[in-house]
Amino acid sequence: MTTSFIETPRFPATPKFGLISEPDYSVTTITTSGGWETRNRNWLLPLLKVTVTVGPGPRADDEIQQLLEFWHAVGGSAIGFRYKDWIDYKSCRVSQTPASTDQPLVLLGTSPHYTYQITKRYAAGSQTQDRPIKKPVSGTILIADGGTLKTETTDYTIDYTTGIVTMLYTPAGAMTWGGQFDVPVRFDSTFPAQQVEHGMQSVSFTLTEIRL
Repeated sequence: MTTSFIETPRFPATPKFGLISEPDYSVTTITTSGGWETRNRNWLLPLLKVTVTVGPGPRADDEIQQLLEFWHAVGGSAIGFRYKDWIDYKSCRVSQTPASTDQPLVLLGTSPHYTYQITKRYAAGSQTQDRPIKKPVSGTILIADGGTLKTETTDYTIDYTTGIVTMLYTPAGAMTWGGQFDVPVRFDSTFPAQQVEHGMQSVSFTLTEIRL
């Protein structure tokens, strides 16, 4: 059965909610009797887990009702949706303004057109990790060829459901991008809302990233 996913609406979280973002790699660690370790990285890419807490507060009742409606609309964990990860949603650091030269576009193919995957590269010295960006945000993406800004629909098209860029001409230089992106997630828990004296007080639940 194909996993269902909706592109809109995005999950209605804001920074005023209590949000704990936990990107995680699956790593198996085996410790010998002498204390030495062998570590096996099971996943090439991490998966994000988010803990959302709303309330208590003066508007908690309305906010919890809005989230409850969303939870029911997607059938709990049945349907995936976009989530803005407030700790990592830009091609640059979140305190900065994205530029068209922030990150590389990774070449996928050259026939019949040059196609690229929007990718974010994380680096620490010579160690790097490429993360395919599958849910770029429409209206925020900038594309450059050798540092020269190009024009969407004239020079390229973007599939905002996959993060694939198709060039409408033959590129001449290094292809780069900048902008914002979402993460595909689903609910990973029930919706345990706390109610006191006929009023919604708080709720805490989890979201988990899904691979698409």
